[in-house]
Amino acid sequence: WLAWTMIMIPYDAWATEISRHYDDRTRIMTYRSVLGSLGGMLFLAAPLFPMFETTEYSPEMIRWTGWAVIISLPLFISIAMIWAPIGEKVVSAKSDFRGLWRSVKSNKLLWRFITISLIQGMAAGIGASVVFLFTDNYLGLGDKFPHLAMVSYILGFATLPLWLKLMVRYGKHRTWAFGIVTSTVISLGYFFVQPGPGAFVPALVMTCFTTILAGTVQIAPGAMFADIIDLDLLRTGSNRAGNYIALLSLLSKANMAIGGAVGFWILAAVGFNAQADQNTDMANLGMLVTYILVPGILYLISASLLRNYPLDGRRHAIIRKRLEQRAERAARDAEAASPQAEASLNGEDAA
Repeated sequence: WLAWTMIMIPYDAWATEISRHYDDRTRIMTYRSVLGSLGGMLFLAAPLFPMFETTEYSPEMIRWTGWAVIISLPLFISIAMIWAPIGEKVVSAKSDFRGLWRSVKSNKLLWRFITISLIQGMAAGIGASVVFLFTDNYLGLGDKFPHLAMVSYILGFATLPLWLKLMVRYGKHRTWAFGIVTSTVISLGYFFVQPGPGAFVPALVMTCFTTILAGTVQIAPGAMFADIIDLDLLRTGSNRAGNYIALLSLLSKANMAIGGAVGFWILAAVGFNAQADQNTDMANLGMLVTYILVPGILYLISASLLRNYPLDGRRHAIIRKRLEQRAERAARDAEAASPQAEASLNGEDAA
């Protein structure tokens, strides 16, 4: 986990600096999500490869996946270091811990975004912790889990460019909120699905739609957070992309872990037993509440906080223009200072 954090924080910060254009950032996050989804699809499809005896996630399959990561990760990191663009240079003053503390404490938009992210992280943590139990023990479709995941991931992968177009047209926060609300409403359909073999088709349909809508969550947050970093850069003069990314990563990981614990705690409270052949009606209802209702309420709360989000494309264009003007002034000052410094050195030599 330490090594992965050391990789991801610079990687995420780098993504915010490749371009400072509002829509370009959306494109960057889309391309990144497309490739990330491709990797996720390969992992989900791994049990279906003919080399494995079962379609379940067996220890043998996990071992082969681990070796694939060990080989491919250094390769692709090397490719990125050699050929990927560094990003746009900005004028940035040095930052210290005291300046970082003042910046974080006074940035109201940052805390609004963090609140949205934490609420969604809690919901995602609850859902992720029980998704396999829901599919296997409640719906009775454990052997179909790879199939459900693979089909939905393919559709989600294929529709990511659509979200790019919608975000460019309607804005990141509006499209993000639409995805959250629509996905939550669709998920309520599980309350009307009878567990058993017949649940496969409705589960497949709902999983496909919710995975497609999850594309908004893959693209919008990262692009919006980069805009918040630009706002801080304009206000304070210091580029704290790495600091902000690290803070958000720390809070998000802790929050998802808490969400996972909450999911298991609710299931334990209602008496759901993953080893039982059949759970009670109360326990099954508790599973629905845990997997659908509680995360859904949290998602809707987070979507409400996206309403009237102030940092849209128009306002970010103003921020970017002022940052460019600051960079131009700094370049002129540097050019003006250069002859003076050279004249001073020549004078000292003559003396």
